[in-house]
Amino acid sequence: GMLALLGTAAPAFGNGSDHQLIVDVDWLAAHAQDPNLLLLHVGDGEEYRRGHIPGARLVTLDEIAVSQHTREGLMLEMPAADELRERLQKLGISNDSRIVVYYGKDWVSPSTRVLFTLQYAGLGERSSLLDGGMGAWVARGHALSAEPAS
Repeated sequence: GMLALLGTAAPAFGNGSDHQLIVDVDWLAAHAQDPNLLLLHVGDGEEYRRGHIPGARLVTLDEIAVSQHTREGLMLEMPAADELRERLQKLGISNDSRIVVYYGKDWVSPSTRVLFTLQYAGLGERSSLLDGGMGAWVARGHALSAEPAS
């Protein structure tokens, strides 16, 4: 459902580049060692500590949105541009990052929100969602890591 729907929008972001809004596990495995690849794991800390795709950094919606949890603004309101840029930089995102967002167990909806936020921040051309999330990575026989990202 959701991913197919997102996939149809890809040409709008593509502008003739080779950008893919959705990448699959084989693409990720082939690019895992790219120096500018930045993997964002959307899930909770406990799940992340148990295992994540090697090199991934944990991202929570509280880190990229002004949420009720922080008691300012609407639920999941976009931060001001400067603040958003600062938050993204804290996650290790720079102008030449190639970002792949993926979800842990059931975090599909927050993952699309993270992707939308990256597009809003002007990083849509270099951001993708991993089709099938962490489950698909494991199903293809790839290992998880319990090491936090450096």
